[in-house]
Amino acid sequence: MITGNKGEWSEAYVLLRLLAQGRMYAADENLEQIDSMYFPIIKILREEIKDRKCEYAVDDSNRKIDIYYNGQLVKSHSQAQFTSEADYLYDKIVEGGSRAFAIEHTEEFLKEIGCERLAAPSSDKTDISMQIYDINTGYSPVCGFSIKSEIGNAPTLINATGATNFIYEVEGLSDEQIE
Repeated sequence: MITGNKGEWSEAYVLLRLLAQGRMYAADENLEQIDSMYFPIIKILREEIKDRKCEYAVDDSNRKIDIYYNGQLVKSHSQAQFTSEADYLYDKIVEGGSRAFAIEHTEEFLKEIGCERLAAPSSDKTDISMQIYDINTGYSPVCGFSIKSEIGNAPTLINATGATNFIYEVEGLSDEQIE
């Protein structure tokens, strides 16, 4: 059974919501979506388990998502189903407690689409990688993004782990003031 906190479930929510919309919207300074500014999503890339690369290709003309494992098409789902699953998951995240919890229905759908884990490994710098289409330049870069959710507690910009190491230099204070 997959369990996760609100932040970890939010990463799965973002995957489902982006596939449902087929585009990544810009936001204003209040994090409000700007409907006229977006990047069409070509595909979302994940490495679920060792030696299995998953691609979720957005086919906007047919309103479906084609799912590939190592370049082989294995199944397709409608974008409407991704919308329904994202809506359900959002409601369950909001209801969730302060600790790790399971969402059995969503876990079943995630496994059906080849998603074996909620969050990217902590060693990854990005939580989600997407190939997007830049309508201004015509380029289709693969970009990595970090997901920060405000559904639960306020997100941190930097994860506090044993690997996080900051060194500060204080200037303009005497030894007496420092003490």
